[in-house]
Amino acid sequence: MEVIAATSYDENFNVRNVLNKNPKDFWITTGMFPQELLIDLKVPKAISRVTLQTTAVRKIKIEGCEKNSPTDFTVLKEAQEFGGKGGMQKETISVNEMGSQFHFVKIIILEGYEDFATVHNIEVM
Repeated sequence: MEVIAATSYDENFNVRNVLNKNPKDFWITTGMFPQELLIDLKVPKAISRVTLQTTAVRKIKIEGCEKNSPTDFTVLKEAQEFGGKGGMQKETISVNEMGSQFHFVKIIILEGYEDFATVHNIEVM
């Protein structure tokens, strides 16, 4: 897996941090919503759930793309609301797309509890 695009950039909080599994490393948003992360799965795979470790995320949407280039996304989970306004949040989101093989996953942070949100880890299973 590789993050190939993000809607905000901070050299101190690199977007690659969301895949390294170190909870002290993270990617931070710029303070406006929505914010997006585009992940290349490298090989097509069925997706049953996505686990995210975040802070200050209120609502999220997950989309997937079956094509070889990141176009024509399908909504896998619409506007999942996160609990836990303060501190680390860990959410596992079931997407149940039986039979579909996705090349790309897009994580869209629709709303935050605060001006900035962080993503510490993403796992796509």
